[in-house]
Amino acid sequence: MTRIPSTSALRLLETAVRRRSYSHAATELNLSHSAVGQQIRRLEEDLGRRLFQRQGLSMAPTAEAQELAAAYVAARDTIERTWMRLAQGASQTTVVLSVEPAMARLWLAPRLSALRAALPEIQVQVQTTRDLANFESDNVDLAIRLGGGGWLGIEAEQVLEDDMFPVCSPQLAQARGLARPQDLLAAPLLRDEADSWLAWFKAAGVAGPFTTQGPRFDESGVMLEAAAAGLGVALAREVFVQGDLDAGRLVRLFDVSIPAWPRCYLAWREGSAKKVLVNRLRAWIWEETAGWRRG
Repeated sequence: MTRIPSTSALRLLETAVRRRSYSHAATELNLSHSAVGQQIRRLEEDLGRRLFQRQGLSMAPTAEAQELAAAYVAARDTIERTWMRLAQGASQTTVVLSVEPAMARLWLAPRLSALRAALPEIQVQVQTTRDLANFESDNVDLAIRLGGGGWLGIEAEQVLEDDMFPVCSPQLAQARGLARPQDLLAAPLLRDEADSWLAWFKAAGVAGPFTTQGPRFDESGVMLEAAAAGLGVALAREVFVQGDLDAGRLVRLFDVSIPAWPRCYLAWREGSAKKVLVNRLRAWIWEETAGWRRG
């Protein structure tokens, strides 16, 4: 029966594959060059195949060595993720909430004090990311996701049905004389990743040609800061811009709006060990977003 190598032997193999040098692997692992060479030879004898070929001053890993190294890394990462998930799960008062950066800054952050007062028994750990949360590897319990919904293996409910409309600083609106939707054809337009200006112009009944003036931003919050600074007109989600409208930093232009895209969902995985706490946080978010749902 073939002997399965130990974890330490596989770690040594992965290091040698990655460094392509017994000497460099020995330095990283605090071993001697001969100890690395002897371990590789034992692995080759047990496997019955060569794992490295000398190429000049380096040791080139064979396909078999690379496959074993990749398998070791995958297994190591799985163990580390599982350990971290279980270690975090031991704290049944912490709920990890994954939020898109603009949503975190413009909607969630101003409400954190209210959240703490409403749910003092829950320690909310906020993770901001543009990537979709991975409920298995990222230790996430609940996520506010932007997208189209229908994620495999994930429970989700649409939590926002807000609109988008043009906004700018009061000074820019006055200086440009922005009295009609057609006036935006000559104004600098600020764009984010959604870039729904064409849909808005169509809803407003405005024909082109359309301006290409104005910078692009990969984050809505930064775009709204630029709009408040007078750099142009932004097409903003109501849920993101309401605070600036209330404060007078921005003004809404015209009564024409379009449904916001991408849609905003609450997402979670059923069967969580923190189900009770997750449901309490879901209920709080649902109540806080009630004003941005239709029907």
